[in-house]
Amino acid sequence: MAYYLQVQAGGFAEYIDLAQDIPFGNTGQPFALTVKGSYGGSGSSNVQLFKGFSDRNGDTTLNATQFRISLFGYGAPTFNHGVNYSDTHEYKFNYDGTDAWLEVDGVEVAGRVTGVSGYFTGIRHILPATTRGAFDLYHLSLDLDGTNILNLEPSASNGTGSILPDTSVSGNNGTLVNFPTDDSQWVFYDAGGGGLVITSIAIASAESFGTPVLTAGAVTLSPETIASAEALGNPTISQGATFISPLSINTEEFVGNPIVTPQGVIITPVEIPTEALVGNPEVSVGLAFILPEEIATQEFVGEPDIDLILKQIFPDAIASLLSVGRPLVLGGDRIIIPIESRVTWNAVAKYLRELVFTGADNDVIMKWLRSEGFDDAYNDNWEQYLKSAGFLSGAMSDKYALWRRGINGVDPWILSDGTWDDGKIWQDLETWRDS
Repeated sequence: MAYYLQVQAGGFAEYIDLAQDIPFGNTGQPFALTVKGSYGGSGSSNVQLFKGFSDRNGDTTLNATQFRISLFGYGAPTFNHGVNYSDTHEYKFNYDGTDAWLEVDGVEVAGRVTGVSGYFTGIRHILPATTRGAFDLYHLSLDLDGTNILNLEPSASNGTGSILPDTSVSGNNGTLVNFPTDDSQWVFYDAGGGGLVITSIAIASAESFGTPVLTAGAVTLSPETIASAEALGNPTISQGATFISPLSINTEEFVGNPIVTPQGVIITPVEIPTEALVGNPEVSVGLAFILPEEIATQEFVGEPDIDLILKQIFPDAIASLLSVGRPLVLGGDRIIIPIESRVTWNAVAKYLRELVFTGADNDVIMKWLRSEGFDDAYNDNWEQYLKSAGFLSGAMSDKYALWRRGINGVDPWILSDGTWDDGKIWQDLETWRDS
């Protein structure tokens, strides 16, 4: 947490009294004085930074254009700092026993003074109560002979109390005199990084995580063990965090009925006894598929009774390629090619392969036509088959076009007015004509 100390103009008589005065230096003794802050915009335009043992005002001052510091036995080196002193800057005066120079925000400004022989005036009060202007103090430090003997840090106060801590080895804290008692002199500011502090604690394993606890300026993770990666609980959503309570699921083969709530999905496992147990669906339109609950052996297939012309049986397993059951088919002995499989000769052959026929397209079609009772050449077999389907006139391509679209042909077995229709012929292995 970062704070600066707001020191009001001299008329409020506020100043900082060190626990121990810092005495005079020795002639030619190197020192460095660093002050970080900004002019507060009220009171005098001159800000006296500290008062030495001589109790003279104005020995070390900052104004709109210059930084001035007194050295006993020499005078007061003065530097043009070149910045807007109403903004926050760091001013560092350096004396190495011979040269004196000023750095602003880490960069040396013009006006280095050489051949300086003097000594430090000491410090009695910080920002003494004179006619000085208001000042916001972020940091003040003093090094003698390369050793830090004073390091006043407002942030170390945590924004409360009447002590300005010295974080150097000296512990020379400053007491706030005539300042407010409500801590209003401590002003919080963002020092960068958002003020986020992460305090790490031990985490049991990569599979464990806990409930984040958010506090001002810190995030604490409290690990909580989860039984296994397969365990999932019911998420409970609350403002700012998600808490997960693990709930064991017996096996991956259990599936339940999801219940969807505004905050999540609850899964209730339901046991399925075995993968081999299936019910008997009933199909009232189209083709009925019978799924047996249990098959005694791989060579056994039941004899379901199907009222349609075509019955296809797909046994779960056949003992060998030579072993096939004999399903009972009622209502006819012809294989009906579905309309969607009549589009081309290739489509017809593809469908027939899905039944029991094998071979190239023409071979498959010839085997099928022979099973229908036609045992001539390829085109002759098609001609006879299409005639048997009632397509009696036109070229074979015309007959096939009607058959492909599923248009019904003329039934040669139809009776006309109770007598045989002599205009028709038997479409069988023989041709019958009226004598």
